[in-house]
Amino acid sequence: IAPSIELKTNYLGQVESNFLYIKKLLNDATILKPLLSYCYGSFEGMVLWKLTGDKTYLENVNNWVEILLKESFENVDAITVQQASSLLLNFSKHNPQIKPKALEVAQIAKKQFLSAVEKGAPIQLAMFAELINTFSLCEKIEKGKNHYKFALEVADWLISNQFSYPNDKNGIFPATTAGGLPYTRGVGKIAETLPIAIILADEFGLDDMKYREALEKTMLWIEEMQYNDENVYFVTPEGRESVIGGIRHDMVNTEAWIDSVGHYLLALSRIRDKKIF
Repeated sequence: IAPSIELKTNYLGQVESNFLYIKKLLNDATILKPLLSYCYGSFEGMVLWKLTGDKTYLENVNNWVEILLKESFENVDAITVQQASSLLLNFSKHNPQIKPKALEVAQIAKKQFLSAVEKGAPIQLAMFAELINTFSLCEKIEKGKNHYKFALEVADWLISNQFSYPNDKNGIFPATTAGGLPYTRGVGKIAETLPIAIILADEFGLDDMKYREALEKTMLWIEEMQYNDENVYFVTPEGRESVIGGIRHDMVNTEAWIDSVGHYLLALSRIRDKKIF
């Protein structure tokens, strides 16, 4: 049952409301929580701590990070391992003592990717996109280990699966390495990590054009899937206002998923922050 939390209208207020919602769930001993929830809650707490300076947020993050530090992550799903690794690597800037564990979890994530590729079975492309961010963070806290090379290896693997229809400017990522219907949650996740590949290529004097082209094509495709005044004709008039601006899940499923928008906004924020386009 969703806890009752007062919703606020300004941007910071919305983040605070969302954090209170997550906090109430994570601190409820009667609810079984996946490890991924602690990752997301901690990320949000870190953002609020940096924005407000309120150490109450940091105390919550410390508690949730302690839960993650007790896990071995050897038998945990790939998405959770990558998110936990990115979180711990970020948090190690505040608490250097967790740096070895953060790097250890990153290596588990790397091993999962290499094992999946070696097996040759179809792989969900979005499942390993976060590795670009993870190993960019590894590069920042452990210089001289060539972590950036693995991050770009993953980026190359992703864009090798991108395709475009004839005379079409956008680029599409299928659901898996074996094909499958493209969906905006997955493509959005890839889009949010490609700016990091561009930044790494620039930092180490490498050609970034293939990453730029892939990102531009990806963003164009997502934008084509966004609802606007002209493509919500099938929505009841009273429901159109709440749908416009949302992003359709795929060409078959008309649902507007919140994480499709979340990935897209994170991609846009990274593009703007580094002035990529």
